[in-house]
Amino acid sequence: MADEQIIIVQPEEDLTHLRERLEQVQNRYIILVVQPPTQLRSHLSWRLLHSRVRELGKDVLVVTSDRQIRSIAKVSGFKVDNTMTSPPLGRTRGPTGRPVRRNGPPARSRSSSDGDANPAKSEAGAVTPPPIDEVPEEIAPQPGTPTPAPGQSSDNRFEIEDLGDQDNGIPPIRDARPESEEEDTLRFEIEDLGDLDNAITPLQAARPESEEEDNLPPVTQRPPPIRRVTRPLSPAGTGPTPSRVPRPLPGTPARAAGTRRAAAGPSRSARTYTLPRSSNPRLLIAIALVLLTLVLLLGIFAWTGTAARLGLVPEGLLGATVTITPASPALKNTYVISAVTGPPIASQRQVQARFLSYTTSSQTATVKAAGVGHIPATAATGNLTLFNALPYPQTLALGTVFTDTNGIQVVSDTTALIPAAKPPAEGSVTVSGHAAVPGKNGNIQALDFNDVSCCAAGVTVQNTAAFSGGRDEQSYSFVQQSDIDSVVQPVKLALAQSGQASLKTQILANERLIGPVQCVSNIASDHLPGDRATSVTVTVSDACTGEVYDWQGAQSLAASLLRMEAAKNLGAGYKLIGKLITTVTKAPVIDTQGTVTLLIAAKGVWVFQFDNARKSALAKLIAGKSGQQGQTLLLSQPGVAKVDFQFSQLSGNTLPANPNAITIVVQSASGA
Repeated sequence: MADEQIIIVQPEEDLTHLRERLEQVQNRYIILVVQPPTQLRSHLSWRLLHSRVRELGKDVLVVTSDRQIRSIAKVSGFKVDNTMTSPPLGRTRGPTGRPVRRNGPPARSRSSSDGDANPAKSEAGAVTPPPIDEVPEEIAPQPGTPTPAPGQSSDNRFEIEDLGDQDNGIPPIRDARPESEEEDTLRFEIEDLGDLDNAITPLQAARPESEEEDNLPPVTQRPPPIRRVTRPLSPAGTGPTPSRVPRPLPGTPARAAGTRRAAAGPSRSARTYTLPRSSNPRLLIAIALVLLTLVLLLGIFAWTGTAARLGLVPEGLLGATVTITPASPALKNTYVISAVTGPPIASQRQVQARFLSYTTSSQTATVKAAGVGHIPATAATGNLTLFNALPYPQTLALGTVFTDTNGIQVVSDTTALIPAAKPPAEGSVTVSGHAAVPGKNGNIQALDFNDVSCCAAGVTVQNTAAFSGGRDEQSYSFVQQSDIDSVVQPVKLALAQSGQASLKTQILANERLIGPVQCVSNIASDHLPGDRATSVTVTVSDACTGEVYDWQGAQSLAASLLRMEAAKNLGAGYKLIGKLITTVTKAPVIDTQGTVTLLIAAKGVWVFQFDNARKSALAKLIAGKSGQQGQTLLLSQPGVAKVDFQFSQLSGNTLPANPNAITIVVQSASGA
């Protein structure tokens, strides 16, 4: 048609670009050829496109080999086909989906004049069926059949019995039947396309969409030769015998006598042929089975939903199991608790503390003094008298050595000034002296020096008294600190172990020590370090002390504080699962009275409890609801953290209307 335009949709083209192309087209009839793959695969895109096409007043035929696109386009309101050999746009379709000619004069029936020697063209430019091989056959006229008058066209259609060679795989065309609304036939038109050299391939008859449509053989451009069989309607001599007389189909009522078809209109280049519907019994059976299955499934779901509410189905077939994961919050906190040596006050978060002490028995040991001392030798001392027999004084220097007859030497300690002699008396002077060699040998007797001449003329020396104080060198023992420590260390270690063990026996079961036990040793000895002694005796004892506090009381107080916090924050319905864990993280002594500050960390897990009454109430709450509604209702209830459903095979996604058919299982939770 001159008013048609073909638009090829490229694979990369989107909805916006295609709409712009359609808006630029001036023609009313458009053939939209969609080449797979394409981006136009959504229902929304095709619906928007159809809405725009209607606004533009266009008549669009969608042609594509993609079955999915045809289905989407058809649902969206477009005319669709899988090939370009479809009827021209502007034609309407009959009840069966085949194109039929609605406007213009009715198709002209063939008369005896159609059998010209050259049937190629009946009118200028009109395409006619290919040559027909006539095979005359004598058949007796049927009773009551009227004979047409000379020059009168036959009201009956021609009969096509054979399409030629059956080897080509094309089934024969059945007899033509009168048009009616109940007629289950397919039609196609052959139009004059002008010059056959430039003719477009004849359009195939539109076929119904099916899963096997792509497997149907296409209609070729030139149909095979047709053999026509004509039969006379009256005996010879009764009137002119038409060259073509149709035979009614089996089971088709004969046209009443005198009934005529509508007069042929003006000469047209198109002729209408009636074809039997092409059907696939297996495909029809498969479609029927699929539809029947869908209907049964919908019926079962509808019936089971109603039956569940009316209680017509056994509970075992419509039961549901609801698994609830209860809320299980974990709480923890650190509390400051004081341990006092005085009476504790619980409201002030205080517990009892007390001191412990123990003194061990004394341990005594004697050891030899290991220290050795030395006394040096001392020189003997005495006085020497010096005599001067000369008439003038004489002086003897300090340190003058005098030697006795035994060889013992004595040294003067001062300078001696001897006066002159006055006869008959000699001058004399007395000076101190000491033995030149220390030791007891220097203790000379009196008169050991008796008028012994010495160092100057006329001078003699005499000791009127003995020398004394001379001692030889001496050694002695004395006590050292190491002597005492050698006794204390072994005894002290044993005493500390004994004292700590004895003190710990005083700790009660509910008490714990604050720090380690401290032990102090008491040491006593009969000699102090440095004393001259040959031995030393040491006595040792230990005094041990420690502080304890009420450990269980402190833990109980911390646990009680955490429980009160849980009751305040969580509310009723929660229960502690497992044990509440308390840990003392720090316990320093803060004053001289022994007050201790305890930092105790407490933690535990509380789980919401579902008793039978609560489960029954929840089952009644969700009875008859859908899975989504039941989940929403349960999650809005206190203590429900998670919900899982298990439906029976017949209940679908709907909970039974009978609460007794709903089993509620509560998952167990572990403690801290």
